[in-house]
Order: sequence, then structure tokens, then C-alpha cells
Amino acid sequence: MTAKTLPAAAGDWLKHESDPRFTRERVVLLSSGSARTIPSGTVLGRIATATPATAAAVGGNTGNGAMGAVAVGAGAEPGTYRLRIFAAATDGGTYAVTAPDGRLVGIGRVGSAFAGGGLAFTLADGATDFALGDSFTIAVAAGSGKLVELDPAGTQGTARPAAILVDPVLVPAAGDAAGLALVRGPALVRADGLSWPDDHEPGEVAAGLADLERLGIVARPGA
Repeated sequence: MTAKTLPAAAGDWLKHESDPRFTRERVVLLSSGSARTIPSGTVLGRIATATPATAAAVGGNTGNGAMGAVAVGAGAEPGTYRLRIFAAATDGGTYAVTAPDGRLVGIGRVGSAFAGGGLAFTLADGATDFALGDSFTIAVAAGSGKLVELDPAGTQGTARPAAILVDPVLVPAAGDAAGLALVRGPALVRADGLSWPDDHEPGEVAAGLADLERLGIVARPGA
């Protein structure tokens, strides 16, 4: 008799959840252009932001330097970031960048590349220097909210775990598919029962498990 390997089921990795009506949600899984089956226990990322971001100088600025294209990467949040000059200088200046919720995400210098909070850009000096308080807004649009398999190189939020697929889903080549996902806790899952990208390193898995724990989904070996 030929032995058969059964596909993973939720019971293989999901060991406890407080109330499925609270911890689970119906989700949309994005088509990738080719049909694929996503197994139960797959860690998913969410398309949280759209690209590119839009930067604009706040009216009343003294300086006339311009901001180049803003790249949106992993860790960016939808909403409006704010840049404010807090130290003026000839042919330069120093600024702070805050996230949509007001958190400081980085300090930058005029004329130098900045990277922080999931954004990357360069604020160039102009013919007229920036003055204390000169500001820019950087609008990051919300993404589709659809889910895909976790992508370590993803730039729209898909590099960070947002959910775990409960039941296997066949995603057709030409369209998205509906699925059921564990999106929040309290929940306990078996760490070695989850499915990660093939190229995920141990450190990336550990970081992903920490992200899940922030959602209330706690992973334990052999739980």
C-alpha cells in the first residue's frame, strides 16, 4: 500500500484560541498570475501601503529645496508622515521625521539620503536655505489590505506577518480568492507547524514570531 501524506490542517498548528468569532476573519488572498494552493498554517503578510508616496512642502516655508522621489519600503504605515526642520544651517539643515501616529522615526540632514520608518528619500537644498520650522508632509496611501504569502523582500507591508491561514485555499490564476485567517489572539500555535518562505532564515523566523506575538498569537515549540 502506498503511504499518503495528508495536507496540513488547522488542528496541526492551532492549539488554542479564545473565540474564533473574534480571532478569525474572512480575508482576500491576492492572485499572483498563476494558480496556487496555499496550505493551512501559512504565515501571511498584508498589502498595507501603496506606492509611491507623495511629498509636499507646507505653505509658508522659507527654504525652497525640493524632496526627491520617496521610496516606500517594509515598515511603512499608511497615513501622513511629517518632516520638520529643527536646526537651520547654511546650505543644509537638520530635520526630524515623525510617523502618522506622531512617533519619531528618524533624524536626517538636508542633502543626504534618509531612511527610516519604511521611507527613503533625499531632501535637497535650494537657492534659499531652509529655516527653523520649515516642513513637508509625506502621504502614504493605504494598500488593498489583501493578503499574500509572507515575502521577506516585500515593500508594502508583506514582509511582516499579519495573519495565519486557517484552511487551505486554491487561488486561481486570474482572480483573488476568499479565505479564513487567524488575525489576532489570544491564541496559542505550534511554532514548528507554521509554514514560512523557503528562504526564511532562523533570525527572520524569530522576528516573525515576535510580530505574531504582538498580535496576541503566541507560538511555542511542540505546543
